Amino acid sequence: MLHNVKYIVAPYLYAVYEGRCVTDFISSTDGDLKELATKVNRYFKTRNDVVRTEDELLSIIHGKDVLREILAQ
Repeated sequence: MLHNVKYIVAPYLYAVYEGRCVTDFISSTDGDLKELATKVNRYFKTRNDVVRTEDELLSIIHGKDVLREILAQ
């Protein structure tokens, strides 16, 4: 399950980086992935990170603690 969350977190963060509408991103996902995308959005709304390095970004995308917190939403 954690593996699937990574595949939503990365494109979500990229959509936010590009300034795209998060609602459009969520609605473009299907089925269970839409529920995960909603959880990802809910989780990242609570954070105010400034990512400065690739390692920081990777720790967000691959960090088990982050992924578990997303699933707990």
